Amino acid sequence: MSSRPGEDGLFKIHREALKRVNGLGQMMIASRHGDVPVKRGDKLAATRIIPLVIEKEKMEEAQRAAGEEPIFEILPFKQKRLAWSPLEMKFTTSALRTPLPRLLSRSWRNMGLR
Repeated sequence: MSSRPGEDGLFKIHREALKRVNGLGQMMIASRHGDVPVKRGDKLAATRIIPLVIEKEKMEEAQRAAGEEPIFEILPFKQKRLAWSPLEMKFTTSALRTPLPRLLSRSWRNMGLR
């Protein structure tokens, strides 16, 4: 499942397909690392044809090497609801000396929330 163009999300790379295309020679695709959050408008990848001109057959070979699935995709972020119960929190001695807002902030960061 990929997102619509211009959405924030998680940048994913089909690494094996990218390696196959880059292994053909005469062309190269460079990209940011995968599995990172990206925002609308971020520059994610670029390509270069090394001799500036390339035969149509080489482009078709690259298309076959890439395969049917996209090399790059952005998985959209999903809204999550947070339910918190003070009865379910585990407190340590140091946590009891920490002000509640800072304690909650740290707990939410550990769950991947802000």
